[in-house]
Amino acid sequence: MFRAAAALAMLATARAATGLPEGYCSGVSLELLPEPVNVTAQVSAARSDDNFIMQTLKSGDGFDAVNRETIEPYVRQLLVATAAFVGIGALAFLAFPYLCCARLCCRTRCKCCAPNPSRGAPARSRGAHAFAYGLFGVCALVAAAKGLEYVSGLNTGVSLFGCETIQVLEDTKSLLSTATDPLEKIKDALNDVIDDIEAKLDATSDQDALLTDLKNALTAYNTAVDDLSNIPDVTASTAQSTLSTPSSSSESMLQVFSEVTKSLGDLKDSVLDAVITPRDTLKSAIKSADGAVSKLIGTISNAQTTATQLIVNEVIGYQRGFAAGGSSCFAFSIVATLAGAVGALMLLRYPTKKASLRVAHSSFCASWIYVIFGCALGGLLFVPGYILSDACEVVYDFGAAPRPYLSTFGEGDSNVVADVLEGCLLLPPSPLVKSLGIADNFADVTAIDFDELDDLNVASDLDLAPFSAIETAADSVSWRDFGIEAIVNSAAQATANATVNARLDDIRTKASVIVTEATELKTALSAIADALADVEGLLKPIFDAIKDLDKAGDCSSLRARFWGLHNATCVVTLSAVLWLAITLAGGGLISIVLGSLLLMIGKQILLAMAHVDFEAQLEGSGKPTASA
Repeated sequence: MFRAAAALAMLATARAATGLPEGYCSGVSLELLPEPVNVTAQVSAARSDDNFIMQTLKSGDGFDAVNRETIEPYVRQLLVATAAFVGIGALAFLAFPYLCCARLCCRTRCKCCAPNPSRGAPARSRGAHAFAYGLFGVCALVAAAKGLEYVSGLNTGVSLFGCETIQVLEDTKSLLSTATDPLEKIKDALNDVIDDIEAKLDATSDQDALLTDLKNALTAYNTAVDDLSNIPDVTASTAQSTLSTPSSSSESMLQVFSEVTKSLGDLKDSVLDAVITPRDTLKSAIKSADGAVSKLIGTISNAQTTATQLIVNEVIGYQRGFAAGGSSCFAFSIVATLAGAVGALMLLRYPTKKASLRVAHSSFCASWIYVIFGCALGGLLFVPGYILSDACEVVYDFGAAPRPYLSTFGEGDSNVVADVLEGCLLLPPSPLVKSLGIADNFADVTAIDFDELDDLNVASDLDLAPFSAIETAADSVSWRDFGIEAIVNSAAQATANATVNARLDDIRTKASVIVTEATELKTALSAIADALADVEGLLKPIFDAIKDLDKAGDCSSLRARFWGLHNATCVVTLSAVLWLAITLAGGGLISIVLGSLLLMIGKQILLAMAHVDFEAQLEGSGKPTASA
């Protein structure tokens, strides 16, 4: 997690390294970070700063080429710093004899300035000592100011950690927002489909009355069959003959039974094919797409909230790290300054007293020791939080595999921020949606599944409850199941032919009513079948909108921005190492003053070279690597 925090935080230092535009991030408060905004409002936002580094490269601000004009100003600064270093060294060399006189570096006294109570110390001795103490006192004050800068959290790097990280996340969110428009069009198109289906179902609302008529016809038919089974003394031969022989006005009863069975069976199949199956398929299809779209839009909207909290925590952590290193440098520098001042005052006030020399000697040595230990301790506390976090390697790893470093942004497949950075940074510059594979989730209609269809309950618009009776009747319409076989087997009286024929004619009439009602209901259901058959055509605008997703979010600028931040981060890290090395090697606060000049010059040269190399890498096909 620390490496993840370091990776995110290190992105911020690039803005400081490249030079910020006037007023950039001036309103960012680490305590009051920007509130999350609706991602749809970002669709029209111009990403004018997405390619800040490339704009800088093309603007000719010193990073367009490593040439004489680019390097010459820094060389002049380096010469000035070298001259200053030599000058201060020469002054220190000239002051060395006087330091010896004060027993600061050796136990022997120089005769040229040996204190003599009878005649007093030479003026040049007092002046040299005052110069020596004053020199170290000024340097200690410089270090104290530097430490105070760290403690107060005003260090540029710390101040920009949160600012730049927020900016990168805003750029990512803006990139994601380019996919929001097509996704919203998909949802709108689905709503239109649902409204169309509901309208067509409303237009076929007379099926309820037809179902009632069919149910009544089935009841009358069953009653007639029951009446037939109650006729006594019917011979088997008479019944069989009557059932098999067509009457004078219609077909035989066996044909009637067959027709009724077929009509009801066809009706059940029509209901299944025209209503139930399309309804279930559509509901199942529309539900899956809504999950994908809603998850994407929701995660985009929530990414800023999670990221903001992460930034707050990590920026506070880095501020504490700077404060720890700075406080030690600040505290030791204050002690060194006070000790040097006491020594200088004692020497100037009592130049001939041995006690004065001892106090001056002790205070001077104490200030020197405090300076060395202060710088060393400050550097040691500064290194773990900034330099030894291996910023270049962490940022490089982050670019190669960002998902582990972004685990806090989401869970599982909903980690859209990780998907975006992984897709944009690992793959060649390509549209965002293609990198994420969003369009693959909408390959066919079976992947479309919006919860809105739950509002369209086909079963409530089309009363399917009577169909249970229809299905039962369709399965049971058989002359054997209605007692005909029993009549045939048990009938014994041929004298009942007239009664049997009369009852059978009644059954035949009622059966024809069933066939008529079933036919009318099938006709009504065909309108529903036609409405549902139009769904594929209604879904066309949805798939057109899905295809538009492939054009959303060009990753090129985000990719260029990230690798520019990466190179600049490495430069800043090397600059910090250079500062620490100069400070510790110099053995005092004079090195801090000189090191600051060298740091500024070296950083500008390294940064210019890093950006030029970065621009050359962008022109190639491979992934950029850190030139620093």
